[in-house]
Amino acid sequence: MLFVAGCITGIVLMLAVMTWFFRNAMIQTVPSVHDFDETVRRVEAAIKAAGWGIPGQLDINAMTAKKGVEIRPRVRIIELCKPEYAKKVLEDQPQFSAMMPCRIGIYERDGKVMVAKLNTGMMSRFLGGVVRTTMARVGKEEHQILAGL
Repeated sequence: MLFVAGCITGIVLMLAVMTWFFRNAMIQTVPSVHDFDETVRRVEAAIKAAGWGIPGQLDINAMTAKKGVEIRPRVRIIELCKPEYAKKVLEDQPQFSAMMPCRIGIYERDGKVMVAKLNTGMMSRFLGGVVRTTMARVGKEEHQILAGL
């Protein structure tokens, strides 16, 4: 009986630690020393300087205001794509199109400007083959793009 209780306790603790870890590690957030608009400009410039494209940008506040919903913090999402990487992933595993293009979020919180992105490098460790190696590279390049903030 004690053995079963120990196993159940271990499983519950493991699930709690994994949940905490993923909630805190899946999204990487860094503060910007610049105001919101300057941060957007700098992120765009860094993306282009790194050889990536910007297929789209979402002004969440303007988008939701058109539907009568006001979101108080300013939020912008910048999509980024490197066609060579997209080709590798999509030709190998097209279902990963659900995660593309990559995105960087810029938002205001408590008077600060924050920049957030999916922790692509960590996520790549759970994948295999071409997708794993490509997404690991994406993670490194995204890190370099945001290093100047």
